[in-house]
Amino acid sequence: MKNAEDKVTTSKVKRGAQGAPTKQPAKKGATPKKNAKAGAQGPKPGNVKAPGKKTKQVKAPKETGKTREGSKKAQVLALLQRAEGATLPQLMETTGWQAHSVRGFLSTLAKKLDVTIATSQAESGERVYAL
Repeated sequence: MKNAEDKVTTSKVKRGAQGAPTKQPAKKGATPKKNAKAGAQGPKPGNVKAPGKKTKQVKAPKETGKTREGSKKAQVLALLQRAEGATLPQLMETTGWQAHSVRGFLSTLAKKLDVTIATSQAESGERVYAL
């Protein structure tokens, strides 16, 4: 039998890590802008841009289809333009890329230059790519 003195007393234990900062009370919510009217939509008459004011300049689009001489893109295009085309191992050797990188490059090349890359199976069983 246990005595009343042997009873273990429990006290409330604070939760959270020891030394952790206490949670701060929430800050006041966002306040509306000064002079803002509830439900106002559209530009105010004074905020319409007057003609003749300076506007943001738009950059000219880059010219596609031009490649630097000797670049990997130029090398791949040269291989693809040959009459016999190029196999995946040939493209990998020329660029130093892995197979999935070459295939991804061919995909983006076709989209950017708007060309069709024909693929066929060679007698050796390798896939041949050509423009």
